[in-house]
Amino acid sequence: TAPDELTCPPATGEADPGAAPARLQHNCSGKHALFALAGQRVGCPRARLLDPGGPLQRAVLGALEEVLGPVAAVGVDGCGSPAVVLPLHRLARGFAALAVDDRFEAVRRAGFAHPGLVGGEGRLESALLGAGIVAKVGAEGVFAAGWPGTDGTGRGVAVKVADGAARAANAAMAGVLVGAEVMGTDVWCAPPPLGGGRPQGEVRAAAAVHELACRLRAEV
Repeated sequence: TAPDELTCPPATGEADPGAAPARLQHNCSGKHALFALAGQRVGCPRARLLDPGGPLQRAVLGALEEVLGPVAAVGVDGCGSPAVVLPLHRLARGFAALAVDDRFEAVRRAGFAHPGLVGGEGRLESALLGAGIVAKVGAEGVFAAGWPGTDGTGRGVAVKVADGAARAANAAMAGVLVGAEVMGTDVWCAPPPLGGGRPQGEVRAAAAVHELACRLRAEV
């Protein structure tokens, strides 16, 4: 797939913020590369790759609904692709399936082999994948993770921060997984807030997160 076939907007990459904006530098360029490849297979032209009524996105929605159940509505993500609307518990259930179902084995294997391509250096989702936990951050403070329970069935959790803050989503997810004893405290540490270029304090999960972790630990 050539860069000009991608349908995400040009962006500046984290690795080289001084470079000119390019589609390949967009955080969602991998997803849009898959859209381009899949579009070729189903005969969907580039102009309709992101069209919710087009052949590609209808196929994507159908695949999502097989795992997540009926979708209430379809919005638009920051990268321009359709974004489904559904309750958090169903997103968590989807990640539980992603963690154990045979049909997702190739996806898991790819994520575990190349965690840095899913997130990046220092990112929580990459650290979790490196520890054998499927995980992905989403837009506007969404974060979901899945792992096999002791009985071999999938377990999943999803969080959504009301104001969309990614830092809070990371802290909440890490707090839940550490409190539920799904991951150790050595897997990832939240970067401290800076003042004058130096660490000032720390980012911690709220008490409600620890209460959720206790309930989750009892189910794991």
